[in-house]
Parts: sequence; structure tokens; C-alpha cells
Amino acid sequence: MKKVNDGVNRAEDKVDGADIHTAQMPYRIDELYTEREAMRDDVSYLQSQRMRNNLMFTSVPEDNASGNETPEETERKLG
Repeated sequence: MKKVNDGVNRAEDKVDGADIHTAQMPYRIDELYTEREAMRDDVSYLQSQRMRNNLMFTSVPEDNASGNETPEETERKLG
């Protein structure tokens, strides 16, 4: 009888623990959604910063006689 009671007590403890974790799940899910949104914002910011450094200009003649125009020459044309 004692073994059965001990087994029942252990099972009740595990169920109680599972109930506690289950009750905490909605809060944890909300935290994860918030973190995901923050990461999306960070990624968007990083992408925009990267794109900022890759500007493209059209209708500006390029001097390709030497293969590639130097950055200084491009800046002179755009300035």
C-alpha cells in the first residue's frame, strides 16, 4: 500500500509540475513573439544600412577605357 501511495504522490507531483509549465506557456509564447519582432526590426535595419552603401546611379556615363572607373572619378562626376 505504501508503494502505491508513493507512486500516486510522485504522479501527482509530476502532474502539478506539468500544470505549472502549461500555465506559463502563453507568457513564454508572447515573449518569443516579441523577441521575433525585435529581431525582424534589427534585420530590416541592417539590410537598409547595407543597401545604403550600395547606391546605384543611372544616366551617368562611365569611363571603362581602363577597365574600371576609380571611386574618386565617380565621386567627381556625381559631385
